[in-house]
Amino acid sequence: TNYTTFMMPSQGRLTPIYARALVLKSGGGGAAAFVALDAIGADDTLCRNAFEYAVARGFTACTWEQFVCGASHTHSGPGALAPDMLWALAPATDLMVPDVARRFALKLADALLAAQRRLA
Repeated sequence: TNYTTFMMPSQGRLTPIYARALVLKSGGGGAAAFVALDAIGADDTLCRNAFEYAVARGFTACTWEQFVCGASHTHSGPGALAPDMLWALAPATDLMVPDVARRFALKLADALLAAQRRLA
């Protein structure tokens, strides 16, 4: 599959990319979840898809309003993650590749579910 339109395709892997998640609960019943990923950016579509995938698989630690998603802004990771044309034309990204964005969102969901399990 071709994962690039404007950019040169990657040639192998220099270093792995990561997604990390943390779920915090307060004694008063409040909660928040944070996810950080190695990518140029994380738009609302990617974050919402990740959250919805996690909820569909049993994530109950917090609501969407209590969820924070952010990216490290690495220029060494995938960039074809957002449907917005402004992102596609930015010098460090590319046209969205739906399969890449879906797989990324699923990995973010995995990280959220793992963080929820660590609460127990």
